Amino acid sequence: MTRACVGATHNLKILAGAVAALLITGSVVPLPAHAQSAPAGSYRGSCTDVRVEDRTLTAVCRIADGREQRTTLTDLNRCVGDIGNDNGMLTCNHGEPMAPFHEDHK
Repeated sequence: MTRACVGATHNLKILAGAVAALLITGSVVPLPAHAQSAPAGSYRGSCTDVRVEDRTLTAVCRIADGREQRTTLTDLNRCVGDIGNDNGMLTCNHGEPMAPFHEDHK
């Protein structure tokens, strides 16, 4: 084998090792939770840093005196209508679960 072939083979082995290391590392490093898009609502005008994870909406919302605070709204999936900022607190109307259907047998 010529000296050029030995050098090329060595470089290919290094490249293959580096690719394998990246693949292994990528499969071991935990990935962040899948970010969901923030729902529409009037809160978007006075809240920033909006995040959704599972059924929880988190944001930094302005208070009446101008300060800001981090706030959380749980059970986001039950919100009906507008999501708002009530003096630094995320709010929404939580819809009641539907009653089970009962058929009258008279």
